[in-house]
Amino acid sequence: MDGLIERYIQYLKYERNASPHTIRNYQSDLVQFRDFLTEGDPDAAVDVNAVNALRIRAFLAHLFQKQEQKSSIARKLAAIRAFFKFLTKERLIAENPAAAVSTPKLDKKLPRIMTEEEMNTFLDRVATAAQGGEPSILRDRAIMEVLYASGLRVSELAGLDLRSVNFGDAFVLVRGKGDKERIVPFGSKAKGALEAYLPAREKLLRETHTGSPALFLNVYGRRLTTRSVDRILKRYVQTYSPDVNMKVSPHSLRHAFASHLLAEGADLLAIQEMLGHKSLATTQKYRQVSIQQLAILRAIMELLSASGLRVSELAGLDLRNVNFGDSFVLVHGKGGKERIVPFGSKAKSALEAYLPFREKLLRETLTGSAALFLNVRGQRLTIPTRSMGRLFKRYVQMFEPNMKVSPHSMRHAFASHLLSEGADLRAIQEMLGHKSLSTTQKYTQVSITQLMEVYDRTHPKA
Repeated sequence: MDGLIERYIQYLKYERNASPHTIRNYQSDLVQFRDFLTEGDPDAAVDVNAVNALRIRAFLAHLFQKQEQKSSIARKLAAIRAFFKFLTKERLIAENPAAAVSTPKLDKKLPRIMTEEEMNTFLDRVATAAQGGEPSILRDRAIMEVLYASGLRVSELAGLDLRSVNFGDAFVLVRGKGDKERIVPFGSKAKGALEAYLPAREKLLRETHTGSPALFLNVYGRRLTTRSVDRILKRYVQTYSPDVNMKVSPHSLRHAFASHLLAEGADLLAIQEMLGHKSLATTQKYRQVSIQQLAILRAIMELLSASGLRVSELAGLDLRNVNFGDSFVLVHGKGGKERIVPFGSKAKSALEAYLPFREKLLRETLTGSAALFLNVRGQRLTIPTRSMGRLFKRYVQMFEPNMKVSPHSMRHAFASHLLSEGADLRAIQEMLGHKSLSTTQKYTQVSITQLMEVYDRTHPKA
């Protein structure tokens, strides 16, 4: 069986142009399967024609007993299935025994990625550290800036040569899966980080005499490996990230790249091209939103719509400010002035649906925060106007792509809709927390149709 495994690996390498990472994993998985079949005896022979679906299922059961991850087990099965498919194609066996074995159902998990604010804070801290001119930090900063700025796979980043970078037009020529080339742009910060690193790279090449064309080099002047990039990133996250306990990998920076582009309204097809995805369905994974995220977003939007709160007032709410029995919130407005604002049944329902997620988050993070709306770390959700604007833009585009909505426009809508239904202007003033009635009047929009209806109904000469 060893000879057949080696033959298959050569096929992956030279005919399929598989990545070194894929080749390494598949070879390891197949050797592990062979060891299972021989019960650990390296000298025992394996007749591939005698391998059936039962033996493959027994191997999977063995992996489950070892408590391996479902994703890892699924990959091993994929390697076995592909190996026997190759043997079938070469007419070395009659049929593929792995074809009848079902892949384990994988848990659908959305990666926890840094927000734009967290990413900017993290990279700014790394940039500050790089100001000392330490060559390794200059290189590491350039690596992280390029990963986030371009969304490259870690294997693609490690495979970059200096000639792959076009500094004039700010793009990299990337060789992706299946040896397919694509052009990916990068921003000014990544460009600055690369330019700051290049003198250190040139000095290293003079000292080591390797003449390596690789963009990112290790201390010996050789191409940096994917494992090294992963270790570098994790080390910097533990030191400079706003959340040092966050699990970050090079691939999560790729997720962040795509998710943040989507949040800013980038076209999905353009993102597909930059990521190098063959199928649009693969790119669409980055549009997924967890039930928890939807629950908090729905609660925020329903409460804004139902109460006309300012964004700062919404962020400042504690759970104790909400009276679910009488459906109102106690709001601390401008100048610390308190007011009571009612909300409707839909907002109440959305808040009640969100509360179990809030309680679960508090149990997991142990923060004990009193805030009504929490971030993923269990702390008060801060909602700067710009961040909330991006959040709204992202989710509005998912459901109403052509609509332009901001948190403040919902406050306007609240006032205008109340007025159109006959609400007293002074009551609206009180709910909005305006000191002056003239301020409230700015929020009320009356259409020409409404004006004509009022005129026709009330004017003696109409």
